[in-house]
Amino acid sequence: MAEEKEKSFEFVDRRRVNTEAAEPNAAAEPEAASAQEPQAAAPEGQEPPTEGLPDVDVYGLLASFLGVLHSFAWQKMGFVANPSTGKVESDLPQAKVAIDTVQFLVGQLEQKLSETEMREVRRMLMDLQMNYMRRSSSGS
Repeated sequence: MAEEKEKSFEFVDRRRVNTEAAEPNAAAEPEAASAQEPQAAAPEGQEPPTEGLPDVDVYGLLASFLGVLHSFAWQKMGFVANPSTGKVESDLPQAKVAIDTVQFLVGQLEQKLSETEMREVRRMLMDLQMNYMRRSSSGS
């Protein structure tokens, strides 16, 4: 019975088959090789196409970064738990840098946001600054 299993199983290495059997595979190999080759670089001065990604300008990135820094400042002031540790930690020097950077970004975005958006961003900045002042004066 063991002999039957050995006889029914046969390993065929198709890389070293006669030329008749290799021809169909040979036609498929260039396609496989071309699929593995890196895409040609875009001509100089042009970016490669990015399918499915929204077109974002620097102001959109700054606005997104503003939100990240806002969350980070709250975390470093000790009002929000660190998502990776679950602990509430206070680091006021880092919070100050984050708030100062938010203030700089607000200045950069001033001409690009609507009046309503600017009012909201300024309110957010003032809220951060006031909470920082409270936290730093209380000695926490």
